[in-house]
Amino acid sequence: MALSNAELVRRVMRELENAKRVWLSPALGDAFFDALPAGATIDPQPEVVVLLASRLSARGEIECGDAPRALRTLVVLARGATIVRQAIHGPRADRVFSELGVLDVTPRGLVLVELAPGVSAADFQEHAEPTLHISPRLSEIGT
Repeated sequence: MALSNAELVRRVMRELENAKRVWLSPALGDAFFDALPAGATIDPQPEVVVLLASRLSARGEIECGDAPRALRTLVVLARGATIVRQAIHGPRADRVFSELGVLDVTPRGLVLVELAPGVSAADFQEHAEPTLHISPRLSEIGT
């Protein structure tokens, strides 16, 4: 069972709990801005950027408009987004969130680290062209 939009927002915001300066893509929508953790502010020189993407490459690159550079780039995949083998010339994500689970971008490729309740690694793999690696610490997303 895929995460609802509200559950996806909550999971991404948990990632931002210790961030002070963030930049959110306006395409994410009000739900993300309204859920920003206390102590975090929108800043043009952020520590963390959160972007919305409709395509992700096997190397973690996304198609995206202009966004500030940051120490960490988090990406939320739009519903129905594709994960493709070929390179995309755009920013590279550090961590990727979707309604099915969470991926880390590593030198090995995309590593599945969390799954939505009721979703299997095989379910997630069906939505990706490149082979996903499975973290030995794969866990279920606590919503």
